[in-house]
Amino acid sequence: MHPGRLVILHIGGEKTGSTTLQATFAANRAALEAHGVLYSRAAGTQNHVNLALHATQGQGTQDLRAMAGLADDAAFAGFLADFPRQIEAEAKASDARVIFYSNEHLASRIRDAEGVRRVWDLLGPIAEEIRVLFYVRPQPELLVAGWSTMLKSGSAEPFDPDRLQEAGTPLDHAAIQYRWGQCFGDDYWIIRPYQLHGLVERDIVADVLASCGIPAEAVPRRLPPMNRSLDAATAEFLRLFNAANGPETPGRGQLIQALEAVSDGPPICLPPEEAALVADRFAECNAWLAQRLLGRDTLFEETPPSAGSLPALDTAGAVRIATRLWRLAQETAPKA
Repeated sequence: MHPGRLVILHIGGEKTGSTTLQATFAANRAALEAHGVLYSRAAGTQNHVNLALHATQGQGTQDLRAMAGLADDAAFAGFLADFPRQIEAEAKASDARVIFYSNEHLASRIRDAEGVRRVWDLLGPIAEEIRVLFYVRPQPELLVAGWSTMLKSGSAEPFDPDRLQEAGTPLDHAAIQYRWGQCFGDDYWIIRPYQLHGLVERDIVADVLASCGIPAEAVPRRLPPMNRSLDAATAEFLRLFNAANGPETPGRGQLIQALEAVSDGPPICLPPEEAALVADRFAECNAWLAQRLLGRDTLFEETPPSAGSLPALDTAGAVRIATRLWRLAQETAPKA
């Protein structure tokens, strides 16, 4: 154990700016190290997906194994056998006072206490102190953002709030914290509501730095927000494309990037009455979490209803999106 060393373990949650944070920290590794902060390489080049794979032992994480280049069973078995040694060796070789890990799938994919215990056993020996950083987003917003992510992964599921609550992004923040709390007690937690008006500088990177006591100058290079949610019309455009072509269509990644670039219409938004029903479903759990870790009665600040709409696309809207995609392709095509 390194005396005085702190491990910061950012577990997500999903759709709270994790991709932007990870890309920014990876791009600033040298500056972070100059300020005594190691952004782990052993856990993953950018997204520390190896932590989730180790914790779950690969159960229910075929997509994450593919992301990490470990789809082959023999390669994955070798990874599981060697990963703890890699984490230990990286920590021993570093003089950093802080080691920072970040993977949003830790919150969403670990479904039992045994998986959390594996994380504890992995990281406990390398630091004197651990903090679990957990961003929580209002459930109606998270429901919508989760569907957008499903579309980007190839889903053609229509937007159905009832179905998404049962099968989509995990929404019960208190259940996640309770599961992790079996190993990481209340004193370990830094919990931050993900509401833009409440974030430092309305920015996830600035908020993480301030919440963790890392100086802003440790991250001099800032990147634009990544993995943005699609607006209501482009989301429906992508869903229909997925339904017609399937998730394995070559070039889907480029199409998604282009749709993000032209997506500037009204966001997807639950009608106020439906949003209230979703919020009410989790009100008691949210209050429990707020009282336990924040010392207050409410987890989220009330905000005015967002101006948005449900996913919809008519012929004129489809033509408008197609035109904008064509123009974008012309602007970015290599010059002859």
